[in-house]
Amino acid sequence: MKRVKADEKTTLLLNFAWQPITTIPARVAFTYILNGKVTALDQHGNVYTSLKQWMAYSNTFVDDNTPVLCSQHDVWPIPTIVAVTNKFYRRHAKKKLLLTDLAKIYGNTCQYCLKKYPIAQLTVDHILPRSRGGSDEHNNRTLACRKCNSSKSSIFPYYNINNEPVSAPQIPDVIVSQYEMRPEWSTFLQSYAH
Repeated sequence: MKRVKADEKTTLLLNFAWQPITTIPARVAFTYILNGKVTALDQHGNVYTSLKQWMAYSNTFVDDNTPVLCSQHDVWPIPTIVAVTNKFYRRHAKKKLLLTDLAKIYGNTCQYCLKKYPIAQLTVDHILPRSRGGSDEHNNRTLACRKCNSSKSSIFPYYNINNEPVSAPQIPDVIVSQYEMRPEWSTFLQSYAH
């Protein structure tokens, strides 16, 4: 068992067709299964349609990697994959990617020098600089280290160290970093993980 904080993202939320929607915190996963809004899946693909079924299963099989919420007297195993049971969950419109999203997609790698940096040393760069009429829309944003962003200034086009043009990434349906990824999610996230 792995004790987790209530707001820690532990669970992959699937839609009605078992396609990934997002990752959700332990508290939300527990609340959804408690209220019957989701079914839980174990790592073998078995489906548990109620909290009672999930608890009966998890009391017989809980490994060291199973996330649990704890109170003073109780331990509640949290399912790592849940699927909605009806259409209660509506996907939000895609948004402009933030620095943290770009860092996850690119693995903290500057798109100009192609070196990895801690997030504190990275910035969102406008491919066509705003001073030259570039927009702040997603299709004009990429990840750059502070040094490359400063060197680029308002130059356009600006190429990476392999002399290739830099472009904005596609907005993925689900953004999951390699550090959040759980092995049992791989079946559902084959084309989504970054």
